[in-house]
Amino acid sequence: MSQKYSLNIKNAAEYADVSRDVISAAIKRGDLIANYPTSRPVIKVTELEAWIDATPTEPKS
Repeated sequence: MSQKYSLNIKNAAEYADVSRDVISAAIKRGDLIANYPTSRPVIKVTELEAWIDATPTEPKS
């Protein structure tokens, strides 16, 4: 199976193991960059991985 270059919101959420609302909120805050090759957003896998890497390594207290 080939590696995907980008993911839609649903697949990005599954990839990151978070809800679609978390992905959408990150895009709205500007924490996660979406591209619009059509009217629907896609997120580059590398962008998603960088976003995950930038999140805290410990839960908020």
